Amino acid sequence: MGIGLPAGVGVVQEVALGFAGVDHHAAKTLPRERSLVAGKDRAEVIAVVIGKAWIRRHHDLQRYFTGPGAQCSEAQGAGPDHGVRGRRHGIQREIFRTPRERVMQGFAYEAPSSLDALRARLAAAQGAGELTQVLAGGTDLLVQMKQGQRTPGLILDIKRVGETQTLAVDGDTLTIGASVPAAKAKAFPLVAKAFPGLAHAIDLIGSSQIQGRASLGGNLCNASPAGDTIPALIANGFEAQILTADGLRSVPVEAFVTGVGKNALASGEVLLALKGPVPGARSGDAYQRFTPRTEMDIAVVGVGARLTLDESGVIASARIALGAVAPQAFLADAAATALLGTRGEPEALEAAATAAMEAAKPISDKRGSADFRRRICGVLVKRVVAQALERCMTGGASE
Repeated sequence: MGIGLPAGVGVVQEVALGFAGVDHHAAKTLPRERSLVAGKDRAEVIAVVIGKAWIRRHHDLQRYFTGPGAQCSEAQGAGPDHGVRGRRHGIQREIFRTPRERVMQGFAYEAPSSLDALRARLAAAQGAGELTQVLAGGTDLLVQMKQGQRTPGLILDIKRVGETQTLAVDGDTLTIGASVPAAKAKAFPLVAKAFPGLAHAIDLIGSSQIQGRASLGGNLCNASPAGDTIPALIANGFEAQILTADGLRSVPVEAFVTGVGKNALASGEVLLALKGPVPGARSGDAYQRFTPRTEMDIAVVGVGARLTLDESGVIASARIALGAVAPQAFLADAAATALLGTRGEPEALEAAATAAMEAAKPISDKRGSADFRRRICGVLVKRVVAQALERCMTGGASE
């Protein structure tokens, strides 16, 4: 991450930066911590200061420190603030734990090179009751394994299966293989030209380094309510092509995600590719989200839209998808219907926004109240529809 830490304190990057999202430049803005770092080398200074910044910004993550297997508890220490002090001590111990203490459980790794080999290995693992995890990019999986959220006995890397690496246009269908890196998909000429909203959503996946490994297929299978590419895929009418024990089946993306972290894949099935219709003339898409920070954050609300105009400039078809305002992204049919037969007049935009707000079922958490999310949803619907309309008329990406 550009800090240049020696290997002995590499966990600082994982815990203090990767998990907490704290910029190492915070060290310059924490004068209270300067007394803590006197006499320490550069790596120790960064570790202590970032650890303190992490605690200040994440006191509400008490369960991380006081739940099962935690490093400290409220019972430690003495005095009215002993719980806070205990948690601070706990995170410092976590930061300075050695990599040996944080080792993942052992697992087998295989990389089939054909559909037949992949299908056969899945069947064998299923028959043996072997807990198997498919790896497309791994940017979510490896973190989850390090945190103990997933403990597979076998990892099947599908990147060598040719069908998962397909990125091509066949007639009026765009195919994006499940393991195609996000950076490669984003740079594909047709994606940039005909799906600028989807391209923007892809560009919001982590950093440039993450995009070199992460995939749209993995992003979809991870099934986060706040996943940026999912509303954009739904709005553009993509389907998930799934490898089964005896063939292939397709599921619309809006039906693929079934809940938080849950998808429609049955045991022994694998997502092979995403397939979407290439839009015709007078069509445009857009995706926008709201986040507290401008970079490296997850959506508080995300909205995707695809519109198509008839020859007179009237909206003939519309799809609007909402993300981060329900357990999974979904089509806001009433919002889309409010636009049909209009030219996107202010009244039509207001009607679509109202319908989207009524369809949204957000929660309240530290990132925003349900009412706040609902109102932002209406604002973004109007902005996204206006942007998609402009692209219908210009035939390409617009700012």
